[in-house]
Order: sequence, then structure tokens, then C-alpha cells
Amino acid sequence: MTQITEITEKLKKSPMFNLSLSSKELFHSNFLSWLGECNETKALFEYVIQELSEQKDFTLEGKKIGRENHNFDLSIESTLNDKEIVNFVIENKVKSFPKLKQLKEYENKVKQIQKEIPCTYILLSLFTTKKDIGVWKQKSYKDLAKALSKKTDALVTHLYYKEIIKDYTAFIENLDEISRLTAIEKEESYAYPQSIIYKELKEIRFEDFFLKAKYAQMAEIVYEELSVIFGEKNVKQDVGIKEIMNKTEKKETLYINHGFTRADGIIEIKIRAKDFVYLIQIQGDAYRRGFESYQRKMPPNKIFDEEQNWVNFQDISNEFENIEVYPVNGEKEYNQYGDAFKYKSIKISATKWNTTQVIARIVEDACTCVNFVKQR
Repeated sequence: MTQITEITEKLKKSPMFNLSLSSKELFHSNFLSWLGECNETKALFEYVIQELSEQKDFTLEGKKIGRENHNFDLSIESTLNDKEIVNFVIENKVKSFPKLKQLKEYENKVKQIQKEIPCTYILLSLFTTKKDIGVWKQKSYKDLAKALSKKTDALVTHLYYKEIIKDYTAFIENLDEISRLTAIEKEESYAYPQSIIYKELKEIRFEDFFLKAKYAQMAEIVYEELSVIFGEKNVKQDVGIKEIMNKTEKKETLYINHGFTRADGIIEIKIRAKDFVYLIQIQGDAYRRGFESYQRKMPPNKIFDEEQNWVNFQDISNEFENIEVYPVNGEKEYNQYGDAFKYKSIKISATKWNTTQVIARIVEDACTCVNFVKQR
């Protein structure tokens, strides 16, 4: 029996895991909230917050737990001079990577509520990121499991509650093991749906976690490599097209986004020209090159020969015989989403690239597009 099979078999038997599947991130926030609000488990909750926040003097005395207050997953609040203030914000990321924009928005909300009064920010995630996340304390579900394991027997006497907490602890320990098994390895197969791990996780309706983890890590690797080439200040993350076109940042700025849509992971790189962006997008087996803008219809009025060859995948066609570019000649010039996003694509499976090669191709395409911008 493989390691992933052992893990999934344990999760299949866990009542807490199966209950969590209906609301994967809300479930964890609700569970922690229950720990803090139930008299029999409140002491354990206080210990958990002490460990996650690294504040050994934390107590719930005079404080209350908020669920979805100000859109925070979980908050701990108190009153100062008859005004409610936020002492802690806990953001749960079970099936996605943290996005800097969202974390910054939460910080700004707290500042609007209480000006200069300090707040502790905890990012509780199955994934760790190398990004600078500022004031946020990055804690893993393994950290949470360790805290629960250490003090559940000592602080909880109610037998039923104790067993629930132990099941939950074992369940999140197994999730942490799964997150480790999703780590990208050099030259691993890009055919993720054919992998043993993906198939096993599909058995427990957790395969989307696997895909989100892979594409988020790929995006982070691309970000790191492009930051080395062009400098961190010229490579941005988590910025949409409308915001890109409204920004005053210089041409050649690169924007990296990743996500999960239509049951597949997606990464896109946008390279700003004057009034449009060059676009590189990978979604599942599709590798797309194109143009996008909210300023005018796309593509640009004039496309130079080098740009035309690039969007037509001429370099790939030269490398692989009989590779098909979509839309196929004679059907239409471009595939498109509305008038603002036009592209052509190939199937990555036709190239047999591994993950390392896909990442290298993305980085190479981004460099090519920066050169296009310089020539315009």
C-alpha cells in the first residue's frame, strides 16, 4: 500500500473529514470557533492561540470570537473605551494559496476600525509560501495539530469532545501529509490527472486541492525566476486586467496570476504594452498565447511578424512535427473570450513536456514578450 493510499484510507474513516467536505474552509473556522465558545474546550482554544500567535499570556477573558465579522474567517475581539476592536484576525487557507492583495485588504479593514491599535494577524494554511506576507504570522495545520495533540488530554475532560478533537487532529495531520506529497519535484510529469496521488485524492473528493497546490507552486516558481531576471519591482502578483490597465506602472511590467476554474488549475502571465497586454495562459492541457485589453478590441491593429509567429506557435511547430495550433487554419483567426481577449493554443500533452519544461517555456515566453514591448 502506497503512502497516499494509507492516508486516504484513514481519511475515509474519519467522521470529521467527511463532515468537512461540504464546506472545506468554513469547517475549520467553525471548529476553532466552537473550541473557544464551548466551556469544556475553551482552555484548549486559549492554548492553541497562544501557540499560533506566540503570545503566551493570551486569554479569552473580556474577549469574544467573531465568525465572518468584517469578512474575516475568524477574529477575536474586545472592547476599549466602549468601542469594539479587533485583537486577532485568523485567515484559513485550506485549499488555496494566500493572496497578498486579500491579506492587505484585511489589514486595511482593521486600520479603519481601530486606527493605530495593534492587531495580531495569523495565516493558517496547508501551504507555506516564500512570499513576504508582512505582518502576518504564517502557521501550518501541522502547527495547529501539534498544539491540539500536546494539550487535549490535559485540558479537556469531556470524553465525547476529547474524541472529536482527537479525530480532528488526526484528520488535519493527514491533510498536512497530503500537502507535502503535492510538492513539485524537478522534471516530474505534467500529466497530473494521470498521477496516482490525483486518482487517490479523487476517491475522497480532494483532487482539486492537489491541482490548486501544483499550479500555485508553479506560479510561485515562475514569479521567483522572473523576479531574478527583471527585478522584483517589475513583477507583480494577483492583479486583474482592469487594475493593470488603470495602473501607471511602466511598460514591460509583468503580472502573474493563478487560480482554479472549470475543474482545472490555471496560471497566466500578462506583460504590459502601451494599451494592451501580451498574455501567456496555461489551463490544464491548454497552452495559450494571445492579447488582452479593456481599452479597445483585440488584437492590436498591427501585429509585427515576430509577434505573429509567436502567437501562431511557430517555434513550437518547428520543434515538434504535426503539432496542432487551435483554432485550426481555416476555422477562424483566433479563439476569444469576448472582444478583449484573443488567443491561440496548443495541447501540452502533444509536446510531452514535464513540469520543469512547462515552467521554462512560460519564463521564455515572458522574456520574448518583454522584448516585443521594447520594440513597439
